[in-house]
Order: sequence, then structure tokens, then C-alpha cells
Amino acid sequence: MPSHKGIVHEESYLPPANITIRSLGEHYLCEGVRSVCWACECADHCEYGRIYCRMLRERVKKQKHGWRGYELAAAPLITEEIRRERKLKEKHSERKRRRYRAEKEELTA
Repeated sequence: MPSHKGIVHEESYLPPANITIRSLGEHYLCEGVRSVCWACECADHCEYGRIYCRMLRERVKKQKHGWRGYELAAAPLITEEIRRERKLKEKHSERKRRRYRAEKEELTA
């Protein structure tokens, strides 16, 4: 049986066929869903940008809104990401506060 050692396979730059816009942004795009891939000059990511733009157009078409540009099509995704980041940040600060209170109580006890 032949060994595969030493054989260099071409890396595929195509994401899985059933990928969502959000996961495409998280794993493949330069700046996540904030990427402006329609203006991107990054050679490795240009195919991802084309897929992202196509998915944005399909998303707007499903919502039956008229096309008003990529910035407005990506706005809800960006807003959702901002909310998620804010919620995560609040969660981390609450954990820090709890740890600080617990340490303070241990020192005074």
C-alpha cells in the first residue's frame, strides 16, 4: 500500500456547501461579518468574498426587500455580532466581580 507521506495536496479554499453567513464570517473572512469582501484585495479570500456576497444577496431576496447595497445587507449581521460581543463582555465582567467579592470576603473572614 503506498504511503501518503511527502505528498503535498492542494489546499481547498472553498468552505463547506452548507455553511451559514455567520460561520463563513467567523472562520473564513478577514474581518468577520464586518468584512467588505466586495472590495477585498486579499487573494486567498476572494472566493470567500464572492460566496459571502452571493449569500447576502440571497438573504435579502428571501426577505423580499429591495436591494440597497452590501452595507445595508450586512448591517443586521453586524448588529447581531455587536450584541453577542457585548453580552459576552458583560458575562466576563460579572464573573470578575464575583471572584473579586469572593476573595474580599475570604480576606475579611
